[in-house]
Amino acid sequence: MRAVILAGGRGTRLQPHTNNIPKPLVEIRDGETILSILIQQLKKYGFDHITIAVNHLSEQIVSYAGDGSKWGVKIDYSHEEIPLNTIGPLTLIEDLPEHFLTINGDTITDLDYGVFLIEHMNNNRRMSVLVKKLELKIEFGTLSFDKEGKLQDFIEKPTHTYHVAVGVNCYSRAVIDGLSKNTPYGFDQLMKDSIESGEEVYVHEEDSFWIDVGRPEDYSNAIKEYEQIKKLF
Repeated sequence: MRAVILAGGRGTRLQPHTNNIPKPLVEIRDGETILSILIQQLKKYGFDHITIAVNHLSEQIVSYAGDGSKWGVKIDYSHEEIPLNTIGPLTLIEDLPEHFLTINGDTITDLDYGVFLIEHMNNNRRMSVLVKKLELKIEFGTLSFDKEGKLQDFIEKPTHTYHVAVGVNCYSRAVIDGLSKNTPYGFDQLMKDSIESGEEVYVHEEDSFWIDVGRPEDYSNAIKEYEQIKKLF
């Protein structure tokens, strides 16, 4: 099975930890980086070929991961000359299989990636998106009122429920073949364009462990949760 790790971002939200290294190489603990955790997870769940899409400080990632032999997998690289966002890099990979998985280079979950891709393949879907339900509590009383300013409703510290994309998706190659090559294009654009065109996108909800290591507070949380993370690979 084939996976693509999207690792070309600049990691500006995670500064100062990413001042001199790319975000996927930020160490969590015991010498394990975000990237090494992802690679070991993917191998555990049956992926034997991993392509890493790189741009910012790419030479560090290539030097670190090499050909993947130290983890017992095949690793190769897709190099962006310009930032291509989260979907554009896929258009540079010439040998994508009919179905494959992508994962953001700052995402750690306990999902069985192999089961997710096999389910996608068995149903011959074009796009499958992993989501998690989040509940966000507003720490203030909220008011709604009409255009004249007359109060209509008051809710004390309401909780709103959302389903958020966690950065793990499966695609059919046909989706990528239909895109302009080497052109910046993001996941958000793909979702909006799919809705507009009527393209079917299937959502897979998991109540799973998930950390998006995108900000310093998320990084601190990942360090605290390392004993749980260690069980994932």
